[in-house]
Amino acid sequence: MPKYFWINPTFLADNRPGTIFFQNYSDSVPDSKYTRDRGYHPLEEVKERPKKKDLSLTDVETARTVVEANSKGLLVFPARVHNEPHGHVAWSDFQYIVDDYGDIFFQVPDSENILEDDAANNPVTVLIGMDGPIIGETSVVTSDFSDYMDVENFIDMPDENDSKIDTEITDILIEWGMPATMRAIHPIYFAKCLTKAVHDKHREKMDSPSNGVSIVGYLRPAFIEEESYLRSLFHDDDKSRFDFTNVGSSTDSTIYKLEIMTVELFSIYGKQLMIDPQDFQDAEPDILANSASEIINRIKENDDQCAMALRSLCHRKKGLTVEEASLISIDSLGIDVRAFSGLEARTVRFSFNAQALSERSAEKKIRRMLFPRRKNVKPSTEDEC
Repeated sequence: MPKYFWINPTFLADNRPGTIFFQNYSDSVPDSKYTRDRGYHPLEEVKERPKKKDLSLTDVETARTVVEANSKGLLVFPARVHNEPHGHVAWSDFQYIVDDYGDIFFQVPDSENILEDDAANNPVTVLIGMDGPIIGETSVVTSDFSDYMDVENFIDMPDENDSKIDTEITDILIEWGMPATMRAIHPIYFAKCLTKAVHDKHREKMDSPSNGVSIVGYLRPAFIEEESYLRSLFHDDDKSRFDFTNVGSSTDSTIYKLEIMTVELFSIYGKQLMIDPQDFQDAEPDILANSASEIINRIKENDDQCAMALRSLCHRKKGLTVEEASLISIDSLGIDVRAFSGLEARTVRFSFNAQALSERSAEKKIRRMLFPRRKNVKPSTEDEC
């Protein structure tokens, strides 16, 4: 009786001895694109590990941290609300505080108050952590307040004295042979812009940029029932970072609340992001908001050693060969480094392996990142087998 041998259909033998493959496995048939382009089986492909994303604060947290870390804001007023003798925007620096609810209050000395009506709701653009362009179409302070403000309160009334002054200035410019474009610019405004341009440190801003916030809103005088509480916040001993030498006494200044309409974040990574005002006020600032600058100063005590360590860090972690590197920002999740290579400048993020919960913890993590410990390698000896 003939013997029948059953052959398992799940595998077949190749012509070469000892070689089998699973026929009913979907991946066993080589894909044409792999055999043509790569020349190997799909199962032989080594998948790349996904790169670990650097942790960073959210946009809302970053904006809130910027406001918390600073104590001064540049207030820019449209022409219709200030009392300076020109028809352009006017600006001035004033100190502020932020309460537990995210509201911002400014204390303006009466001697420096440039508002035409200091008791009205005056539109304003506030620049914090940055000093953007004030004039021109690209200005960060160009805003239309017509949808938010009572237009009847800001009707420009012609003044005979103003027209006489403008005529006299025009005659002087013509007599001095000034170009026609100068006739539209008030000398006081031109002098103020020139002073600002001279004192701006453009090189430092390029080498060490910072996050900035632009807030559009309006100032209103604080209510009487909250004024005493607010003044105590301004003069709180814990707020030692404020400079009150030019603020004056409580009777010589006015406290204004900033009613926020829009918030825009200008990131050190070149992004401009709109932030919801309510989310901005509800957000918590980073725990290192008030101590980051002190940590940076301590890290940079030995500037040459720090720069060398930062260049090494860029090469180890990011594969970047840079000529110069500078530490520009710190938060509880990591650090930001400004790296330069030739004419190129970029901001690079390095995150911690875990969130820092204190100033001491953050500084310790940064030093370990910049100056890693070398592993001790046991030297080999000839006696070892």
